Amino acid sequence: MSLVKFTLTNRLPRLEDARSYVLHDGLVAAVKVAMALDKPLLLMGEPGTGKTKLAYKLAADLADEGKGDFGEEPLRFNCKAGSEAKDVLYRYDAVRRFHDAHSEGGKLDVMTYIVPRALGKAIALTNVEEAIENGFLHEERKRQSSVVLIDEIDKAPKDFANALLDVLEEGKRRFWVDEAGIEVVGGEGKHRVFVVITSNGERPLPEAFLRRCVFYHIPFPSSKELLQIVGLYMGKESEYYDEVFIDMFLEVRRKMDYHRPATASLIEWLRVLELEGITKKGLLDEGVKGTIVRTSLGVLVKTVEDLRKVEG
Repeated sequence: MSLVKFTLTNRLPRLEDARSYVLHDGLVAAVKVAMALDKPLLLMGEPGTGKTKLAYKLAADLADEGKGDFGEEPLRFNCKAGSEAKDVLYRYDAVRRFHDAHSEGGKLDVMTYIVPRALGKAIALTNVEEAIENGFLHEERKRQSSVVLIDEIDKAPKDFANALLDVLEEGKRRFWVDEAGIEVVGGEGKHRVFVVITSNGERPLPEAFLRRCVFYHIPFPSSKELLQIVGLYMGKESEYYDEVFIDMFLEVRRKMDYHRPATASLIEWLRVLELEGITKKGLLDEGVKGTIVRTSLGVLVKTVEDLRKVEG
């Protein structure tokens, strides 16, 4: 897997560029173990540590390698307070069906109102022919493998994770569409589904669910890693590729209690300084430093409480 290989081109990457994601050895090892065991990878860590972006990096790398014909981007499902496990598989548009039945009359094909969602679509894409034949997929596609991202599972109801157990069980990859009375079954062979699940740790997850996952906690990057990220995004020839800026960012971050700024905020803050022409010399000038911090705080600080602490 090419997960630890990076190429810096003349075009510096944007924050959302998946291939610019910086991986460390522990995370690479967790990905390889999860893929080898055919288990979901559960990522925890504070917001902004790159949990969601890993799924995009993984999909991009696997697509580049051409193994299993992976899609270039993950199929993503964002968990909400009212999410049900079925929502990850498909959505039944009962309102549209009722409207069509009222306006057109007669019997309507229920499969017309079944909309595949992230995990359900990924399973169907490993066995396209059957999924098209039973009406779950509505367009001709080639078989493919997929990375599925189930984002912020801790926002979903308590029973959400347990309800996914059967579908996520090793090698199972099948589910029922209750409204139509059909079963969608994944294919066998080289095509596969790799599931990445993220959590901010806002509430504990069921033990039975945790046993079926490979767990990895992503820590906030060290000073050395932050400097590496700055070099990747701004270029090592940039005057902002300097430990002085990293130290000041971490100093501000340590003083905060709520919504601490993440890696993306560091890059945005440095670009604000670049826009304003504020250099290392200005940052080290105590007479200027306070003004610099105050004029750029909106990028880093998001609450009144933290604003008071940092200004102090």
